[in-house]
Amino acid sequence: MSVLYCQSPALFWCALALIVCFFVRRGAHRVRAVLDLVLGLLCIVGGVALYYLGMYNDAFTIRDFWHIRTAGWIGLAAVVLLTAWQVIKATRRSVRSASSRIPQRPMPPGRRTPRPPAGWPKTPPPPPTAGKIPDSPFP
Repeated sequence: MSVLYCQSPALFWCALALIVCFFVRRGAHRVRAVLDLVLGLLCIVGGVALYYLGMYNDAFTIRDFWHIRTAGWIGLAAVVLLTAWQVIKATRRSVRSASSRIPQRPMPPGRRTPRPPAGWPKTPPPPPTAGKIPDSPFP
């Protein structure tokens, strides 16, 4: 039972991640955002309850409440890894959807490289010394 009492740091981290997800999703996915908020609040309540139950059942004392036990580190690492995985997955999805929105011009057959955009200089600009008198004392 003491392993369960040590999971309050993991629940607090999970609550933080879910509340951040609520603020990110609230515009596009309202139902999912509300579920994130409700789960975040439940994680906060569960973390506080496990913390006080752990002190009540002498799993740890108020003097060493800031020590995270090994089971707590394992739970915290699991929540951090799952949060990182979700962030990476969401980032890949957003990059993929952003790249699909960029309009692509079809290239004509037989052409390997796209044409330069309109207004592209056909010849390079003259060097900065062009038009100056070489033997002049003035720049």
